[in-house]
Amino acid sequence: MAPTVIAGAGVVIPTTGRPDIVRQSVASLAARRTVPEVVVIAGAAREDIPDIPVMAVPVITTIAPAKGSSIQRNHGVRQLPDAIRNVLFLDDDVEVHDDYCLEVDRVFGANPDVAAFMGSLLTTGRGINRCAARQLLDTHRIDPRIPAFEFLPKRWPGLYGCTMNVRRALIQKEPFDERLPLYAIGEDTEIGFRLRRLGRVGGSGRCPIIHLAEAVGRISEVGVGYAQVINYLYFVRKGIGYPRMGGYFQALLATPATNLVFAALPWLDPRKSVDRGRRSRGNLLALRDALAGRIDPQRLVDVLASERKSGASVLGR
Repeated sequence: MAPTVIAGAGVVIPTTGRPDIVRQSVASLAARRTVPEVVVIAGAAREDIPDIPVMAVPVITTIAPAKGSSIQRNHGVRQLPDAIRNVLFLDDDVEVHDDYCLEVDRVFGANPDVAAFMGSLLTTGRGINRCAARQLLDTHRIDPRIPAFEFLPKRWPGLYGCTMNVRRALIQKEPFDERLPLYAIGEDTEIGFRLRRLGRVGGSGRCPIIHLAEAVGRISEVGVGYAQVINYLYFVRKGIGYPRMGGYFQALLATPATNLVFAALPWLDPRKSVDRGRRSRGNLLALRDALAGRIDPQRLVDVLASERKSGASVLGR
């Protein structure tokens, strides 16, 4: 049976260095009972783009002007056909419910004052593979008593990056912050705080999704550590409603302390693949810049270049 195409729905997927994973995710999305009008895959380089066979959904592949999920998301939106009204941002390693696209459309249709919302994560993390995720979603029944829209978590107007649904007119008015290069950590909560000035922001339990959190691709642990601190300080300084105390606590205490503790006591770390020592170094470099008054996420590019020039390894193990 041919899938039902949800008019006005367009999916944008930013991806870097994981062509096989994004191809599997798009193929699975195209096989669902309800599908979007179009899918845009936004890479940062030619090698990010997979070979896509003919599917039930048109797929547009494009290369953004620079690497960074915020930059790639905005570039992807610009490639959408004019008829697209609602943008469904998905990570490149997700599985969605058969009626995900339909339920997203219903939420926006029934709530004209909703600017953006996230789907409902059934599970996330590296303890589930794609096959198991598919089985879980295929047996999941959406309870009709669940409100189409609510605040998830309560009173928190941020979003979660792997499942963000936004009215196109509003994401064009309030695009993702492109001053977050390479590792746009926190971009999802930050965009949520900005969008809430244009409408309600929350979540829907009627749009189930599973984030596989695939541990594939080369990252700079120093870069991630730097962005973990500097990005949140930057959000607070922007004055867009981001909680001042929460932002400072996250950037100045919680994140650096977590990385330091697990670097010293690695057997306690639930995420064994993370190089806490390198992340701690990134945290400290960001704190040094913050003390010097240099709270600018774009400095990450120069910081990593300086690390390479000094001979330090910026990549994780």
